[in-house]
Amino acid sequence: MGFIMSDKDNLLSSEELDALSADSKVAPNLGSKAQKYDIASETASLTFNLGALDRINVSISRALASDLEGEFKDKVKIVPEATEIVSFGDYCKQADEITATNIVAIGPLRGRGLVIFENAMLLSALDNYFGGPGVQTARSNDSGKLTPTERAINNLLLNSVLGSIRSAWKPVISISPAVLGFETQVEAAKITSSLSSVFVNKFQVFFGTTKMGWVEIIYPYSMLRVVRDDLIHWAQGSSKQKSPESTWQKDLESAVTSAQVEIRIEIGTINLTLKEFEMLHEEEVVIFSKPDLAKAMVNEIPIFEGNIGSQLSQMAIQIVRPFKATK
Repeated sequence: MGFIMSDKDNLLSSEELDALSADSKVAPNLGSKAQKYDIASETASLTFNLGALDRINVSISRALASDLEGEFKDKVKIVPEATEIVSFGDYCKQADEITATNIVAIGPLRGRGLVIFENAMLLSALDNYFGGPGVQTARSNDSGKLTPTERAINNLLLNSVLGSIRSAWKPVISISPAVLGFETQVEAAKITSSLSSVFVNKFQVFFGTTKMGWVEIIYPYSMLRVVRDDLIHWAQGSSKQKSPESTWQKDLESAVTSAQVEIRIEIGTINLTLKEFEMLHEEEVVIFSKPDLAKAMVNEIPIFEGNIGSQLSQMAIQIVRPFKATK
């Protein structure tokens, strides 16, 4: 049954009408522009339990200290700092010019991370390993290159760090760290774009009472995003109380994000008639115009444009921009 409102029902007072009338006379600001906001961007979803990473770093510190004591025959103390989130570009700006920068994969997590030894840390460990006090007295690798002995010490430290990472993450997820490459400058590693976020985990290392230097572990945000819920459950002590629905959603997300995508790189096209094509023979030279950027294709659909080059002795493409069809 409907109701009919009379003219005298729910009327505004004269003061309220005057206030509304005054507000309506304010001219809108037509010169300002709306800020573009992408709900799927990293910053839009940058909600992460840093306390969980801090707990993992404590576990890494304990395991690493125990392992290094066995290697260097000295008392080792490792103090982790609170995890920070910064852009990779900002991190590169504040990083030392010369470092032992190890590029690592942490399967099954996607992407690449970094294990970085401060120059002072590497040289102090070298001095300690051969019976010295562990105090750095000279910067032997200012040239940007490490000697074979320094590389050996880097590898020794790296193996201990990767083993500690593996054991510390085991309550959350089983991982298999592996070494992909080495650089002496952080920026050259290019594990993600300069604007993308990374987690910076710093560890101060002491041999006895002597400060050796810093070890840093860098995870791109995209690497840990898929285990964000696992970290939260683990930190809250509820990893065994997941509902069937949340387990199904996690399995689905893992299956989708782990799906293989084949990308074909097209550096140019050549238009020939059938007659010209049939006349081609061995050592024939066909001239074509190479575009400024190559196309990255998925299922014959152009997705990105980029520059062709190489990294870590492999062919690579640097993504420049999303593909836009020309009119």
